[in-house]
Amino acid sequence: MIAELDKKRKITDKFVKGFGDNRHQSYLDYSIHQLLAQRVDSIILGYEDINDHDDLRYDYALTIALQKLDNTGDIENVLAGKSTLNRLEYILLRLWLSSMAYVLMESFRQNCLNKTSFSQATVGTIRLIFLKLGARIIVSCRRILIAISSSCPYQDILCIPYSRIQAFPDTE
Repeated sequence: MIAELDKKRKITDKFVKGFGDNRHQSYLDYSIHQLLAQRVDSIILGYEDINDHDDLRYDYALTIALQKLDNTGDIENVLAGKSTLNRLEYILLRLWLSSMAYVLMESFRQNCLNKTSFSQATVGTIRLIFLKLGARIIVSCRRILIAISSSCPYQDILCIPYSRIQAFPDTE
């Protein structure tokens, strides 16, 4: 949901404009935007150490959030590993990345959770309820299905932010 909100509000796009990319373009696998989005989304999910990215690069949920999954369902080398992201952190200060994660979470709280019981929730609570769900992800050639357990206690509340994000107009 955070990635969808970011896509609609273009928060990461605005943030990336402040950074020049002086790397040789023919040697690049990942743009600054892709690296920044991956790092910020992982910070939001609670993975604040770079070391987690060797495992996270094979995470279907993060791959889907970053819109990097193709129709084959193959996630080999789609996301950057810890060494690539470590070089990014030399370029961008860690404080800026954490600030970016905070801006996204605050935007999520203000735009998607207002007038709900979670409008004043802490980042940890929002992360636990809305972002760290146990779900089964099924990838086919036509769609990606994310199935949440029917015993999930917050099913009714999960629909609210999703519908609010879908109602946002796309910004140019």
